[in-house]
Amino acid sequence: MTIIFIFALIVIVLLLLTGKINETTFNQFLEGFWRSIPIFKGQEPKTNNDDTSQETPESEQ
Repeated sequence: MTIIFIFALIVIVLLLLTGKINETTFNQFLEGFWRSIPIFKGQEPKTNNDDTSQETPESEQ
């Protein structure tokens, strides 16, 4: 699994250096890449809005 992550990172960096992708796309990839690592380790990603509760509306009967 680690080899896949390293290979994907190398490919994306090479695409950035050769001009195939722009810096915005690269930054979006890195953000998603770093967020996905805890998921593959079996941990849940941390969210910033844990204190806000979402209420489900009551269904009409």
